[in-house]
Amino acid sequence: MSCIIRLFAAVTATLLISTAMAATINVGPSGDYTTITEALQNAANGDEIVIAPGTYDEHVDLSAMSDVTVRGQNRDTTIIAIGAANDVNEGILLDGSTGIVIEDLTINMSADNGVDFRASIQAMNKSTFTARRVTMTGGGRSVSLFRGVDMTLQDCILSNVRRLEGLSAGTGSGIEIGSDEDWDATDAMPTTVHVENCQFINCERELFLNPYAVDIDPGTEEDLRPRSRFGDLTFIGCTFTGAHATLDIVNHMMTGQWAPGSEILFEGCHWSDWFGRLFSFDSFPTTDAPDRVIFRDCSFLGNTAASTNGSVLLLGYACPFVLENTVINAYAFESIYVQNQCRGLEVTHCTLSNRNDTVIGSRAVAVNPLVTIRNSLLFCPGGFTRPPVNSYGTVTNIAYNIDYSIVNSGNPADFESTVTVVRGGNYTHNVPDPNYIKFIAAANEDFANQEVDLHLMEDSPAIDTALGMGFDHDVEGLYRPQGPAPDMGAYEFDKGDTEPGPTPNAARHWVVF
Repeated sequence: MSCIIRLFAAVTATLLISTAMAATINVGPSGDYTTITEALQNAANGDEIVIAPGTYDEHVDLSAMSDVTVRGQNRDTTIIAIGAANDVNEGILLDGSTGIVIEDLTINMSADNGVDFRASIQAMNKSTFTARRVTMTGGGRSVSLFRGVDMTLQDCILSNVRRLEGLSAGTGSGIEIGSDEDWDATDAMPTTVHVENCQFINCERELFLNPYAVDIDPGTEEDLRPRSRFGDLTFIGCTFTGAHATLDIVNHMMTGQWAPGSEILFEGCHWSDWFGRLFSFDSFPTTDAPDRVIFRDCSFLGNTAASTNGSVLLLGYACPFVLENTVINAYAFESIYVQNQCRGLEVTHCTLSNRNDTVIGSRAVAVNPLVTIRNSLLFCPGGFTRPPVNSYGTVTNIAYNIDYSIVNSGNPADFESTVTVVRGGNYTHNVPDPNYIKFIAAANEDFANQEVDLHLMEDSPAIDTALGMGFDHDVEGLYRPQGPAPDMGAYEFDKGDTEPGPTPNAARHWVVF
């Protein structure tokens, strides 16, 4: 017992010494230093730099530092603003930096300093950091992650980044991830990202995964290898608005090398007012992929009128995709495009609409994916030659299994004749539904109408007719089910119940691909 007590005392003493050694350094007119650079030059690992309100035209270099906090006293008035005469690549640099915290300040990269790829924050070489309540605006990228980074963003704003003239892919990104390490390096660190309650506003590209492919055997075919390595990419409660991509892809998710067990998750995220193909999960240059990609409790409501080229979601990764409690209302070539290496799609409690002719399309699928649709609503206007679930080309090797769902299009065909379809006994096509009538009225009035309300109406046949699959809320957080059975689609009809009703199946249902 005495040994344990002595050990506890030694550990406590060490912690107290470490705490005592950590210093708070104030920056500002009446602080310990007047510049952030001076403060960092005199800081030690574990210190906290507190910055007074003001504008600081400084390159904040945290390279090789550990457990340092950089905190502004006021998010809106503590501003790191790189001026036109300051020819640096980023506002804040982390290079081999670990345990860094950046809080409560603004980084403004709007001034043209002649550096094309300038970023608000650039982190690289196995850096780990958290940014909270940070506004990043202007420049070519908000955050650039390079050669392995573990990043957390909380309550941040990433805004007004644009592709700069004459440059290749990768600029104009809210978040860009890449690496130029040897493609077969054994000590490379996958980049992991956790982004929570952040706003992406007017980013030309919101997310860009850059594979940094290398030709390992010039002159031969199919020898490109990605050098970038990715782990879990998680986005919770984020909003994305006003993305207008000049190259017509807003979120270019090119693939790379993925850590075992990794996944991409978007949960409670919302997109609006975009231009171009919103997501391209591109299997170039490799078939490596995460274990799965999930959109849960998400909404895609309203691209701009001129944005009919491309899909909302192009699914080309060699993995299964999952959509749960998700709503799409767009004017695009198709809402969802199943392509290339896609290993399957599960659609559950979704409301998917397109003011063009195709809700789900497919082409050139290299494998034999299964698309399973349950408890969902699919809408598109009638009068088109293509059915709402369409296939381009004669051979796409794709199969559909649909039940407890409604497809309304006014088209006599629901699925393209070249695909295999299993229709369950609780699936209906072109059934009278006031929701569809409302959708068509809005589409006829203005095909670019971004305000189409897809909530269920009182007489909808979707109410109380879905299969209980363990979902206890809808896309807006309303308890599900509100009646004896859940409702089809992403929205539960509000009957005023504040407690969840009985769910026939207690466990969430998963389809195994």
